[in-house]
Amino acid sequence: MKIGILIADPEFKNLNTDKNLYQIYGESILQITYHKIKGLFDKVIVVVSSFDQVPVYSRLIQDEVIVNLEKSKTEVTAALTAFRACKKIGADLAFVLRVNMPLVSLEAVNLFLQNSRDFNAVVSKQANNFVEPFHAVYRIIPMLNALEKAA
Repeated sequence: MKIGILIADPEFKNLNTDKNLYQIYGESILQITYHKIKGLFDKVIVVVSSFDQVPVYSRLIQDEVIVNLEKSKTEVTAALTAFRACKKIGADLAFVLRVNMPLVSLEAVNLFLQNSRDFNAVVSKQANNFVEPFHAVYRIIPMLNALEKAA
């Protein structure tokens, strides 16, 4: 089972300033990113930092919205929360992306998924050698083990 994981901004303060809810041509950034990747995965999980976000996000998408319950609210702990949820449902592969990346290339995501067959992770690397761990495909169990050791 392939899962798409969308990580919302861990620095959430309140719904009035939630950048993922900003509208572009009548659709929120959350919806644009969600609808763009939804067809590639069996399920999409959105990880938020606050229970206040759950009803609002749930009305905008047709998949699961879960809360990062870790004391430290970071993208890493959000990923840990998501990988634990993936393990519970028996998923083996996940693509991790920030919600605020509505211009994600589906061709790139498909390329990552195709190249993940023989690897535990396929991570993008920019021309300046910056590695982008939140635009990557991971095998659930190896990544969960690594995140739990790091947390």
